[in-house]
Amino acid sequence: AIDKEATKKKLKSFLKLRPTLDEYKKKRIVRDRSDSRRKSMAEAQEVLGGFLKRRTDAAELQKKKILKDISHIHIPHTNLGDVLSFKVVKLDKVKVKSVSCGFSHSIIVDTMGLVYSCGMGRDGCLGHGDEKHVLTPTVIKTLSDAGKVKLAKCGDNHSIAVMDSGSVYTWGMGSWGRLGQGDQKNVSVPTIIKGLKAKHAAAGGYHSLLVTTDGFVYGFGWNRKGQVGILSFNATVLKPARLHQLSKITSVFCGTTSSGAVSEDGKLYVWGHGPGLSTDGSPVKEPAEFDIDGGVAGVAFGATHTLVLSKKSTLISWGSNTFGELGRETKDMKAALAPTEVPGLDAKKIKSLNCGRNYSAIILEGGSLMVTGRASKGILGYGKTANLSTFSPSAENFKVASISCGYTHTLAVTDDANLLACGSKDHGKLGEH
Repeated sequence: AIDKEATKKKLKSFLKLRPTLDEYKKKRIVRDRSDSRRKSMAEAQEVLGGFLKRRTDAAELQKKKILKDISHIHIPHTNLGDVLSFKVVKLDKVKVKSVSCGFSHSIIVDTMGLVYSCGMGRDGCLGHGDEKHVLTPTVIKTLSDAGKVKLAKCGDNHSIAVMDSGSVYTWGMGSWGRLGQGDQKNVSVPTIIKGLKAKHAAAGGYHSLLVTTDGFVYGFGWNRKGQVGILSFNATVLKPARLHQLSKITSVFCGTTSSGAVSEDGKLYVWGHGPGLSTDGSPVKEPAEFDIDGGVAGVAFGATHTLVLSKKSTLISWGSNTFGELGRETKDMKAALAPTEVPGLDAKKIKSLNCGRNYSAIILEGGSLMVTGRASKGILGYGKTANLSTFSPSAENFKVASISCGYTHTLAVTDDANLLACGSKDHGKLGEH
């Protein structure tokens, strides 16, 4: 047996005999680098300071023709400024039906069933066969050749469209299988998903959902947090997989890592991961009914928050509230895990609702628009960049029919089918320059 007391005594005597760090430094067994480090920093600051003093400014370099003046040249991927209030984007003879905002690209569907895209072209998310940025809405030829488009939605860096015929097309970034094409390759032109006919679809951060014409739901893409809605040992679902718990579904919704569906009888089903989706905060791996008293009349999923309009005419919100996106006060603006009614609104007048990354919007009868949450870049469209913690008026000079909230830009459609835009102009995603 080991004598513990004897071992302790030996260890104490060893520690007493062990030289200190200063003794090691004196014997040059350990180098003291603190002085050299301070000296190196001082020398670097002195050199940098001298360089800054001697540096010739851009104007002098241009006079000496060493540097060319390129201030007049338009570079689409640089900061183009922000639009703080909603403004009309003029489109020649185009009547807008619906809009959708991605991370930095936009999709517009007109009343003739044509689809236009603009903004950042990276990973082919604009559908024009290349990765070029597009400053003005341009028709996606592949879709126009295929027929009329019923709806089109943007994910973060990918897009999905449903044709009048029910055919489904996807394009853009393909990682994690979010395009449902059986691989993870980027696709720069809309490509059909064979074997499925759909009536509704949604695109999230890294996954996609669609509802078939007979009311079944299919999901594909990143499933690490359960957002695709199927039990899988693999985090990547490359091809559309059916969610067998769901039937008679009318619409689907995607957040960043959360998902939802509404049935014909007004029931809400949720799955994935997000504040308030489960009682213990763990991911919901398969669709589960989420009790809404009276049933659901409208739903909107943000990145990590959710709005629901019940059939009893109450607006309910839960999830993250860092910027006021829930439209109601929470303690220290922390996440609200319990669905709670948003006060101060006549919910009977709400026609539709939409959520962006950190903000929310509702449209009232008569086309009035109300917004709340993060206001950076002017995304709330009310003329300022101060966040709002309760729903407040915006776009007061317009009657709004529909809206799409993105990350740093917002698009809307007026009642006379004009396009409205606000927020960041980067990459041309507002459709004007």
